[in-house]
Amino acid sequence: MFDYYLKRISEPQKARKVFEAVERIYEGDAPEELAQDMSTLLFPMQLDEAMVNLVYTQLLMIEQDFNFGPGGTKESKYYPPRGFLMSFIRWVASGEDEIDKIITNAVRNWPPPTRFKDS
Repeated sequence: MFDYYLKRISEPQKARKVFEAVERIYEGDAPEELAQDMSTLLFPMQLDEAMVNLVYTQLLMIEQDFNFGPGGTKESKYYPPRGFLMSFIRWVASGEDEIDKIITNAVRNWPPPTRFKDS
């Protein structure tokens, strides 16, 4: 989350491309399909390259679907379960709040505002 935030505040136009790629990952595209577009995106403030963010995000989404989907250890109020993580990423992308508020909600398992859920 913090790396997405750094990218958004340092280069908003380029960050928009990253957030669009994350939406594609959410919809089921593989990060490898987006590698060429992501390789040209360098940010003055970043922890990892954009491609690394996409791979990590895909892995976290898989984890959410596996653990909170049918047969998982808990049931999610989100469908698909990866929608919970995606809601936080959309919140970061929106620029509506500071990162500390977003991360606090995420680690305490408090849902993000409804407007960031799938419609």
